[in-house]
Amino acid sequence: MFSLRFYVGFVLLAGAHYKLITPEGGIKDAIVVFAETEYRGYVRDYPQAVERGEAPPPSVFGVEMRWYPRFLATVMDGGSAPYVVGGGILIFEALLGVSLMLGVCTRLMGLLGGLLMLAFAFARGPDLPFYTLRMPNYLLMMVLFALALTAAGRIWGLDAKLRHRLPGWIA
Repeated sequence: MFSLRFYVGFVLLAGAHYKLITPEGGIKDAIVVFAETEYRGYVRDYPQAVERGEAPPPSVFGVEMRWYPRFLATVMDGGSAPYVVGGGILIFEALLGVSLMLGVCTRLMGLLGGLLMLAFAFARGPDLPFYTLRMPNYLLMMVLFALALTAAGRIWGLDAKLRHRLPGWIA
């Protein structure tokens, strides 16, 4: 579990580093670029989060989630929400990566990270209930939920040192 936790943390931290650290600008510019290209637009002809989720409603095992496109259109895409939510996603990815690599708050961060990956999967693919080569979010979701259920930082992580100070559902 240590190697799986560390590897997934490294992948998430590397992804956040790639998105947050740009050669020509700072973090603010990186958040604007992420919100305008990946969060709302198209990158390399692949439809991304909000626009893909609004077109057809996603279905899970044949059940259409008709409320999801309205949620994306009103809450996640209105006003300055793409910049606020996009920045939150980038910062959370970095925190999730660091948390998993250090093994601190693995239950809480694994659960929240799994829910984030599930939201990404719903927004990107309307009819893909399982992992495919085009949808690694489902695989990451399952790994993060497994890390949360097994409290992967309880032996070789900071959760072992903090378990007496933090509630059990966090560490």
